[in-house]
Amino acid sequence: GARAVRAPFLICEVPMDATKLKYLAALSMLAGHAAALLMEPGSLFYLLCQAAGQLAFPIFAWTAAESLRKSGNRKRYLLRLGLFALISEGPYLLAFRNGSVQCSIMVTYFLAAAAILLFDRLREKLPLPTALLPLLAALLLAEILNCPYGAMGVLLVAALYLADGAHRPRLFLVGLWSLAAHLIYFPFPALMAKLPAGIWTPDLPKIVVQFMADALPGAALCTLAAGLSIPLLARYNGTRGREDKWFFYWFYPIHLLILTALARILP
Repeated sequence: GARAVRAPFLICEVPMDATKLKYLAALSMLAGHAAALLMEPGSLFYLLCQAAGQLAFPIFAWTAAESLRKSGNRKRYLLRLGLFALISEGPYLLAFRNGSVQCSIMVTYFLAAAAILLFDRLREKLPLPTALLPLLAALLLAEILNCPYGAMGVLLVAALYLADGAHRPRLFLVGLWSLAAHLIYFPFPALMAKLPAGIWTPDLPKIVVQFMADALPGAALCTLAAGLSIPLLARYNGTRGREDKWFFYWFYPIHLLILTALARILP
């Protein structure tokens, strides 16, 4: 297995297998979704839970890439992702439907896995640029289907897979992704929405400065929270651990149903 990178700044240097990482990511996801569905926006507890939720995706992306590298039957793994993408769509729409096309995070993982499997098959027969076309298609579909994390989500899973198990480069990729996603990719649509006259509006510098003043604290908090996955991943020892793999598939739709029901019941 991969050797864990030394992380002396950790108070507790407990080795992390894939199962421990996924339990932590599931708790993080629960906190983030509880904030979105049950808490008053802007409160301190809301902000803390939202920040905690940012830990989930880098960890799950890491373990998804590991599953693709080590699975004994990658087609079956892809089918499981596809099945639970379908199962999870209803609970996800009940929780977060906003009137536009939306797909759950399971679709993000499914698109990434499908692109990776096609890439591995094509690169044995075709030039590298051609073999990368399924990945490009997955990036576009993630944006069209409005999947959580969009193209950046697919890209992180693919990048972690293509790093081929090298531990330090993958930690670097997670850090780079956290910066690019939360400081550029996610804020950019909100910035463009403030430019009704187009990017060449005379007030562009003033609008950008004001936007950065408003958005930077939250973006920096999310970047820091996502980056906190790095010391956890640094302790990954390359083993799967003892897990009930179905727990993590069922956890996603069931926790959304429970939180949605609580949101309807609680005042």
